[in-house]
Amino acid sequence: MQLNADINIFHSIVIDYITCGEVIGLELVGPDAVAEWRRCLGATDPADASPGTLRRIYGENKLRNIAHGCHTLENARQMLDLFFGYENGIPRVPFRATLKDCTCCIIKPHAILDGNVGAILEQISTSGKFNISAMAMFSVKLPNAEEFYEVYKGVLPEYEATCIHLAEGKCLALEVKCTDSSLNSVTEFRKLCGPRDP
Repeated sequence: MQLNADINIFHSIVIDYITCGEVIGLELVGPDAVAEWRRCLGATDPADASPGTLRRIYGENKLRNIAHGCHTLENARQMLDLFFGYENGIPRVPFRATLKDCTCCIIKPHAILDGNVGAILEQISTSGKFNISAMAMFSVKLPNAEEFYEVYKGVLPEYEATCIHLAEGKCLALEVKCTDSSLNSVTEFRKLCGPRDP
């Protein structure tokens, strides 16, 4: 009976912890994805996790152990349905973009393939000037890329190549806001990004 009570208390603490701030939900796809993700995470307690695993590197304790990993494919399906599923045509967890006093940052396919997403997100966060208020990964078809970049048609010599590049892989769209609401998010974020041609 005591074991059950301990589990319920810990479960309650975990729920309080993961709902006290922003979290990122990911659907990881690949061969044997459930087992591979658990291998990358390491043991639940960072002190017991193998060297080089995410929990060993970034985890603090059993509660603050960096990320969750489902134990079975069925459990993964349930979690995906909970976070990314729909009920009566409405997402169970609504997309959090406010579309107000913000700018859009697109992390392009080459940056994702080169493994630079973490460094880019860290630079945005550690600048102290911005909050990332929403984030989603997309695959964009060429007509959508052309529509997105339409304002550059006839202005940007590499318009066509830019559209093709956006459509050739996954991209990560961010809603970015200035921490100081009196500042213009578009102008300030362009300063952080620097010129289009490095």
